[in-house]
Amino acid sequence: MIIGLDQFVQARRDSDPCGLHDLIQDLCGGDSASGRLINAESLQRSHVHRLMLEVNGTAHRLVVKRLSQGHSRVEQLVLTRWLAGADLAHIAPALLGTVLESGGSYVWHVYEDLGDAALDQSEQEGIRDRGFLTPLHGEVDRDRIGILIRLMADLHDRFLDHAQLEEYRCQSVDLGNGFYRNNVHGAIMALERLGNSEHAESRERVDVVNDVLMKLKRLRDQEPWRMEQVEKFGGSPTLLHGDFGVKNAFVVETAAGFQAKLIDWDHAGVGPVSYDLSTFLMQLPRDERMWSLDCYT
Repeated sequence: MIIGLDQFVQARRDSDPCGLHDLIQDLCGGDSASGRLINAESLQRSHVHRLMLEVNGTAHRLVVKRLSQGHSRVEQLVLTRWLAGADLAHIAPALLGTVLESGGSYVWHVYEDLGDAALDQSEQEGIRDRGFLTPLHGEVDRDRIGILIRLMADLHDRFLDHAQLEEYRCQSVDLGNGFYRNNVHGAIMALERLGNSEHAESRERVDVVNDVLMKLKRLRDQEPWRMEQVEKFGGSPTLLHGDFGVKNAFVVETAAGFQAKLIDWDHAGVGPVSYDLSTFLMQLPRDERMWSLDCYT
């Protein structure tokens, strides 16, 4: 019996994590496992938790994450099949087990814990949400950036012209031209509905909605030109991480030296290399971007 594990699971009752207790118990030694849950920490979002347990005298560190069935399916394909097929299983945390909620809409994943080795140290500095569009501040370690950039280049290179790339595209997210088109058109539809709803009662709110809507319509009108630029300069289609940001990029010290790893593969898909590259560069300090781009090329 693991003391405290029941309380952690019961605190997730709003999401009905059926079977999560048994899965963690099995991962820690099964019926013979005896110990306690030392700490349960929420990581940035309420659906991701880091567990520290002491079981039969041994410390266990696990990360528990709740995903929709669609995102769960993509992440399982990437972690258990696609990366391994390209001899890249080592670049992601091990997926130790999954369990489907009784309602069937969500899945709990349990991973090995990579610790606090993310390039983004905002959370350790007390900043809960640095913001996707906010670059890192201060000095960053170029050695660590270089390790991550080389990982990105290796990932992209191994899946260029891959025989199963079209299959991967069908089973994951289209991060090419369709991504731009669907997101811009979807955002326009959402704002038009918002502008016509009862939530747009204030003049200030109406002005903000109209301003953003005007910008989105310009993006819609620029679609042919932008797609042409992506075709020319975006790079060849390949398998992409899909959220290659500084919070998902880790440099972990191992017996063989420092090694780059990426978490959160549930947005993986197929598209031009510039998708991952621009996401990462945007989140680096401005002075590091050209150096990092040169490193990638």
